[in-house]
Amino acid sequence: IHCSGWVSALTPLYLRRRYSDDPIFRDSKIVYALQPEKFEGTLDPRFAEKLRMSDFSEEDIAALGSDPVDFATLNRLAIDYADAVIQVTGDVDPVLVEYAKASGKPFLAYEGEEDRVDRYTEFYRSLLGEDDD
Repeated sequence: IHCSGWVSALTPLYLRRRYSDDPIFRDSKIVYALQPEKFEGTLDPRFAEKLRMSDFSEEDIAALGSDPVDFATLNRLAIDYADAVIQVTGDVDPVLVEYAKASGKPFLAYEGEEDRVDRYTEFYRSLLGEDDD
């Protein structure tokens, strides 16, 4: 499952914590794509409270911390629940790129547009344990 940018940042959390027993999603691989598009400011101050009201535990949302949720925090949450991360362009926030690399999860860095499709295909196959043959 490919989640692209901050607008999809809650998808990995939901798939791992709410739908992990669903046979459709149980064995899914989640790839979070870091995008350069961002929002300014913070989300509603009750963001974490609303997630708790949706039966997410404190442990589930611990990465949000106690401060208002900003762009970087939301992306870190997505990275935490994804299986792998892709850097879509060269102008992605370098702090998030470093966070993704430090997570120890498979990471595909942006290397330009040339051979992009081939690199993505190889990356996805590696997540599924497939050979190129």
